[in-house]
Amino acid sequence: MARDFDTYMKGYQRCKRPWECSVKDLGVKHIDFDKKSMRFFEGKYTMGPIISDCLIEKFLNRSQFESYSLLRNFRHSNVVPVQNFYDVSGYPRFVLSWVDGSLTAWMKKDGAGIMFKSNMKGSIPTGALRQTILDLCSGLEHLLAEQLYPAEIDLKDMYVRQVGHKGIVQILINKVERLSGLDATKRKAKLWAGLRKALHEIYKEAPRAVNPVALRFINYVGVTDSTRLQRFPDKWDYNMKARNSQWQPSSGTISRGV
Repeated sequence: MARDFDTYMKGYQRCKRPWECSVKDLGVKHIDFDKKSMRFFEGKYTMGPIISDCLIEKFLNRSQFESYSLLRNFRHSNVVPVQNFYDVSGYPRFVLSWVDGSLTAWMKKDGAGIMFKSNMKGSIPTGALRQTILDLCSGLEHLLAEQLYPAEIDLKDMYVRQVGHKGIVQILINKVERLSGLDATKRKAKLWAGLRKALHEIYKEAPRAVNPVALRFINYVGVTDSTRLQRFPDKWDYNMKARNSQWQPSSGTISRGV
């Protein structure tokens, strides 16, 4: 297996183009954190001397190759990599990098305790959840910067890859297109609204009601870029907030000045 990054890179550097790639479908459904079967099948993906665990997504829609051609070279740490594509009797298959399970099932099992902590005002996001939100924003920003417009962003398409005790949240994109003009503007608004909705669903898994300031934080997702969102004053004291008046959470708008 090549889940360890250093091992993967050493093997990758030994590969000489053209690389020989193959995938073996193990015929076993992947099992989620809640012990339920997922829609993916487990497999082994071979690229030159490297053999790694992978997941295989099977489609009935024969037009998936167009999405693969757009996604094949896209990489972001919070978007599930689409490693390769093949078909069986004309039906497409995506070869996906390994994820351990769905975000929804992980939150119910272990994730809520990692992503939330409590204070006198209720539950608040931990640094891990706050960074996850920023990373997901960054992932969507990179897709849009490449003019790649997913069909949707939804909680059901968010997965967790475990690295030690850490859970890395990734979005699976399996249908994407290039858009421009008004179509691009409308889709962009839909995608950010979908991400905000998914984050609100995640917040429902908190053990107590979430602090209102933390809720305002996710309401700004897509309103400003992830770099500025990182400076949102949800962890500042009142004196720091007063000195940074460009953030006005209660007004519903953000000054674009820095």
